[in-house]
Amino acid sequence: AALSVVMTAVCALGRKGLLRLIYGAVDSQVMAASLTYFLITAFSYPFVGLFNAGAALYRSTGNSRLPMAVSLISNLINIGGNALLIFALHMGIAGAALSTLACRIFAAAVIVVKQHHPSQIVTVDKYLSIRPDIAIIKAILRIGIPAGLENCVFQIGKLAVQSTVSTLGTTAIAAQAVTYTLEYVTSMPSLAIGTGLLTVVSHCMGRGEPQEAKRYTKKLVIAGEIALIISLAAVYLLKEPVIQLSHLGVDSARLTRELVRIIFIVKAVPWTLSFVLPNCFRAAGDVKYPMVVAGLTMWLCRVALSYVLCRVLGVGLIGVWIGMMADWLIRAILYLVRYLRGTWMTKRVIV
Repeated sequence: AALSVVMTAVCALGRKGLLRLIYGAVDSQVMAASLTYFLITAFSYPFVGLFNAGAALYRSTGNSRLPMAVSLISNLINIGGNALLIFALHMGIAGAALSTLACRIFAAAVIVVKQHHPSQIVTVDKYLSIRPDIAIIKAILRIGIPAGLENCVFQIGKLAVQSTVSTLGTTAIAAQAVTYTLEYVTSMPSLAIGTGLLTVVSHCMGRGEPQEAKRYTKKLVIAGEIALIISLAAVYLLKEPVIQLSHLGVDSARLTRELVRIIFIVKAVPWTLSFVLPNCFRAAGDVKYPMVVAGLTMWLCRVALSYVLCRVLGVGLIGVWIGMMADWLIRAILYLVRYLRGTWMTKRVIV
């Protein structure tokens, strides 16, 4: 909560400079809407932090149903809020941002209140009586710092890619927004399985059963691949209604259809190995390898390659996605080799 409050202050006060740095000179109406949305949603960061911390606590104790239910209700609140504030009250981008803020406050409030209930496996209350266990904190930070750096580098890389997209015009920006949303939705079932993989492998390694960890990893990666293929097919069939609801222009809609067709075909092969499989390394304490791999592939493929293709060779928006797909493929190869060699099975988080 404390760290996210700091980030809220930084983003709220420096939002104009941050948006200019990332997106450069964009249409004035787009920038004005972005400033409004950024300011309002920045106040939701502490609530996102509280929910994520609480959800992680519940998942680690075997209760993944509660965070899922809270997240589902929160998203329904967001959808209903959007309908009310945007279409009924005509609040525009501010309505969308306020709806997001409200649903995040709700999710955090439910998780925090539930954690105080004495029936929970781990009850969090009497904060002033809590004292740090330095040895445990160090063990956690050995995992948390590399994982956090990996995520930080990944997010910065995504912003750099968005900066490249912003130079391609409003047609490409609109197509990228819808395409990215559709692509991300297809990832959600597999990402959920990846979260479960973290818990399962960490339990196996904690019991000193690395072969069991390897066996469950194989099963869950296969399950993640099946879930990905099903979700790719389902979202592809639903792409037209989504494009219509997005009110895209003719050119943006055409570009979105072309991108979705190419991306979905390529994604079916390497994506699960790129984003589900490395969770077994993190769960076993082998966090530096995925951090290095993710950082290198992000900046060499997603950022550098997409920059060259878009700005130097003039390939257009497809160049951004070629860089992204190259990232998926290289990660998949490197992570698969690491898994088969079994180096990660020799790691220990707490000794």
